[in-house]
Order: sequence, then structure tokens, then C-alpha cells
Amino acid sequence: MELNPRISITDTLKQVQDQKLNVEVYLRGGQLFQGKVLDMAENYIVIGHLLGKDFFDALIRLDDISAISLKTRDK
Repeated sequence: MELNPRISITDTLKQVQDQKLNVEVYLRGGQLFQGKVLDMAENYIVIGHLLGKDFFDALIRLDDISAISLKTRDK
């Protein structure tokens, strides 16, 4: 998967969910969540399988996301 600046973060996260990729989600407050996109709604996203937090999921407001990072290629 390639990141495309012409595609919104929300649409990119939908692609990440469909491809079951790991993603890093950065919030405006500086907090980082790393995991898989489990579910998306109009204003919220659920990130599960959080790195370093077994048995935890995060419910994040899409408006609070400032950036995402994901693996786009192998060496």
C-alpha cells in the first residue's frame, strides 16, 4: 500500500482496515496508538491489538488524528 496525499486520512484508514495492516495513529495532543483498525464509523475509529497494551482497544475521534504512519514496503 502507498500513501497518497490526495486521499483523506479517513479513506486511507479504511484501506488499512481492509488490508488488515498495522498502523500508527498520532493525535493532535501528541499521543501515539499503534495497532490494527478494527472498526470505523462516521466520526470514530477503533484501534485494537494495541502495541504494549494486551487486551486494550482505543476509541479515537477522527478529528483528533493529526497523522498516520504505516509500513509501505519491504526491504
